[in-house]
Amino acid sequence: MFAQMHVPVMRVAPRALARPGLQAIAESEYETHRKQEGPLQGVIQAIVFADVTTATGMLAASPNLARERAVYGAARHTAEDSFFDEILHYMYEGDSALHMAAAAYQKEIAIDLIAKGADGPSKE
Repeated sequence: MFAQMHVPVMRVAPRALARPGLQAIAESEYETHRKQEGPLQGVIQAIVFADVTTATGMLAASPNLARERAVYGAARHTAEDSFFDEILHYMYEGDSALHMAAAAYQKEIAIDLIAKGADGPSKE
């Protein structure tokens, strides 16, 4: 669904995306973080960019994404690779889409994730 590309991070607060025209810009500027790729990253990108339609659509198509966890995350030497400027939050190894929905204040997506079996704290 999302093309694998590296583009500059759009520095817009999630609430600002509600303004007309900004949602289309944000959708064209999804950033693929260097290590985390695949369907889970697509859901996380949709969450970070406040794209409820895409996030819930991906979860409807693959409910197991609600239970997946990040394989890579912030570490001292690679912290910038796992930082989401849009929500001012790091993604750590073991974090789930639910962690990111909470960090991004995406209540609707968080409710959908819980309904699909997402659990809270990481197992570590």
